[in-house]
Amino acid sequence: MNYIKQFSDAYSHSREYFFLDLLNQYNAPVPKVLLNDPENKQLEMQHVGITMHKWLHQLGSNAEAQARAMQVLQLALGCTKTIAERGVWHLDLALRNLMVDDGFASQRPKVYVIDFSLAVAKQLPLQKPLWIRPDSSQHHPSLQYAITEDWNKFFNVANLPRPNSLNQEFDIPIQIYSETWISDLLADRLELPWCVIAHSSGSLLLEASFISCFDKPTSFRLSELGHSMLNLSNDSEAISLIQHALIFTSSASNQSTPRPTAATPINNPQSNNDDDSSAKSSLAATLNPQSYTQVFPTIKGANQSSENAEHFDFISNDSSTPNFKVPNASSGASTIGGPKLSPSPQNHFKSITNNFWLNWFIKIGFTAIAYILADALIWSYKLKLSSFSIWGLIAVTLASSIGLMGVVFSVNRVIWAYRVLRLQTIGFLLLSLEFWVNKPGLFWYAPLLICSALIGLLSIHKRP
Repeated sequence: MNYIKQFSDAYSHSREYFFLDLLNQYNAPVPKVLLNDPENKQLEMQHVGITMHKWLHQLGSNAEAQARAMQVLQLALGCTKTIAERGVWHLDLALRNLMVDDGFASQRPKVYVIDFSLAVAKQLPLQKPLWIRPDSSQHHPSLQYAITEDWNKFFNVANLPRPNSLNQEFDIPIQIYSETWISDLLADRLELPWCVIAHSSGSLLLEASFISCFDKPTSFRLSELGHSMLNLSNDSEAISLIQHALIFTSSASNQSTPRPTAATPINNPQSNNDDDSSAKSSLAATLNPQSYTQVFPTIKGANQSSENAEHFDFISNDSSTPNFKVPNASSGASTIGGPKLSPSPQNHFKSITNNFWLNWFIKIGFTAIAYILADALIWSYKLKLSSFSIWGLIAVTLASSIGLMGVVFSVNRVIWAYRVLRLQTIGFLLLSLEFWVNKPGLFWYAPLLICSALIGLLSIHKRP
């Protein structure tokens, strides 16, 4: 049995076929295309099971089911990592876009990634904005920023009025969207692509943690891992956390079936009964999933008639315009991005503390130390700065002011904060040079130079 996917326009059809064909050449975990029909805008693909969301909900609440679920989670994370390593960035990773082919219960399940309507790659640049609304509750800040800027560019090119807020429901005339072609869109060159993938993977783990096939300790650990992968600001850290999640799911899926352990027989002088022994036992805890609200931005009229249905078809209404809207949580409408979960406050605070505030406390601390040291040296030695250093520091101050405005008003606040931090490095290097010129025989400017170097290293985004 094969699956036929119908597209409403040639642009989305051609992009989906390109990604599937490219990834199939790499033997990546995606469905094989059996027939490409450009005339009817159809793709006939290999049937690859059911959605991971449905598959997980069909499992029981026992140790064997949990081990199998962890095995599938590991395969899912591995699939997303493999596809990203091939240069294809799937920006809508979620349980609904992962398919599980279970085969027989004794066989190793297979996981496939589907729905590349929101995928980007340098081999196939975008020519229209991604059909998605920016949402801070679902998207990584860099992706949210790129989506916002791309829609702003579309409105300018198409000479359409910009909506008051892109986070709210707005209409796009489908004919204008189809006829408007744009180049050099930001979604094609995300500043932190691995952070976006980690963010989606974290949302995937959070969504899975609420399913009843996982016991309480495992659910807690999945939630903790998921939170730690959200809103990262360094690609190297994102890759490391993805690998950490792979290791955890792999070790959990390889656990043997838990059994009671027989205790060593105790010799009782008052009894010669050889059968008088004790045994240790354990009680498996069951998870009663917490209720949570799903709030997804969707496209009005999106078709969800089958498990693999296209989530973002351009189905027009009477006014021939697709409508972005937020559906009712119980409507079962197709979704964009992961669900908005209600995390445990304790886990969320722990994750933020470990991965965000502590890092920025160190960065800001080094910056404050450098400023205090520079100020103390200037006043202690009554140094007079050269015009070169003064104008350089003025330029740094003005640029930092602009950067701070970006921190306050921009969608991508973390990126602007890093830019401001880098500018401070330039100022400290200028001061170090000034101190060295004025006091060449002394090395008390060395701590300032060291602080400057540390701040510079901490503000670098490492790319894989």
